[in-house]
Amino acid sequence: MSAARTSSFVSATTENTEISVRTEVSAAEMVEQVRRLTPNTPYDAVSIGYPGLVFRGKIAAEPYNLGGGWVGFDFEEAFASRSG
Repeated sequence: MSAARTSSFVSATTENTEISVRTEVSAAEMVEQVRRLTPNTPYDAVSIGYPGLVFRGKIAAEPYNLGGGWVGFDFEEAFASRSG
């Protein structure tokens, strides 16, 4: 099984955490991984380095090296319940 890398940096604590995820990870699975890494941490912003085409701030094509479900995924909604 191949793996990709996901990093999380929590600026309030200067903590940098890294996890390995399956290369087939979907957008929803990636959000869940980040939320598990930061269980009690509110945030004001989330930045995602996406390995694919983005047009006008929206993911425009599914990545070739990850799972599906990225196009049309509502990241704002997925992360909203923990915003500060």
